[in-house]
Amino acid sequence: MFSRFTVAGYADGTAEEMRYAEYNAYLTDWQLAGVGLRKSDANRNKTITSVKVRLEYSANKGTAYFDGLSLREGKYVRQTAETKYEIQANGAWFALEDVKEVRYYEDGWKTAPAYKDGKLVLTGADVQAMMTQKPADGEASVYVGGELITSAAAVTGRYGMLASIYLVRDQSATGSGSGSGSFYYNLLAGSCYLHAKQVLEIEDGTNRRVRIRTNRDGKAVERTVIDANGTEFKTEYAYSAAGKLSSEENWERRRNGEHERDVYREHKPDPVPRVLL
Repeated sequence: MFSRFTVAGYADGTAEEMRYAEYNAYLTDWQLAGVGLRKSDANRNKTITSVKVRLEYSANKGTAYFDGLSLREGKYVRQTAETKYEIQANGAWFALEDVKEVRYYEDGWKTAPAYKDGKLVLTGADVQAMMTQKPADGEASVYVGGELITSAAAVTGRYGMLASIYLVRDQSATGSGSGSGSFYYNLLAGSCYLHAKQVLEIEDGTNRRVRIRTNRDGKAVERTVIDANGTEFKTEYAYSAAGKLSSEENWERRRNGEHERDVYREHKPDPVPRVLL
């Protein structure tokens, strides 16, 4: 859990949990989250006398930092986020969508499908939970769709087996192989890593939108501000192989009726990134 809850206190002594913002626990860069507070219909005539913010970070390894908290009076703020997960294993990269099943041993080999009714149910949180667990008494847990499938998957010291919970994908899933065989990636071998690409879009109530896109390492690679006239101001960030910010390019796309044109504005080597609002 990596989130922020907001609770409003009213003059009559009652309180209401209004909004919460979820963060992506798999990214290591700063993330921006903004939510709008709106009284429920039952409390619409009450006066707000206090606002409390509760920050929560649990069930994850490492340390989380929250910074720049502020309360502003204004119009409604809305935030949406789209996350695409990628897995790095044994030198290969593949999308979470390419996984067809999770394979594990419990009195024989068993599988848990990654898809149900044609929809992907295996989540990044499932993979993270299986990958980072510390098996006890020769058993490990398998999760799909946020549900515990089993807590008795065999690991080292039981049945004479090595630790193994496999992600399985077809060789042809991403065009990286041929034939009808499958690739197997052991989540407990210490060679699998979960990465996330994210597109975050924020509306600040002034007819302005901000869109931030990150790469698989959680670093911002694009920031676009769209004003009330539809003009886009875009900043693109490039990074070196070591992950250091190496360049920044700024673009402006103006709308004039049906006509659009891109205007190259400037190029700055080794800049200080301006990612957040």
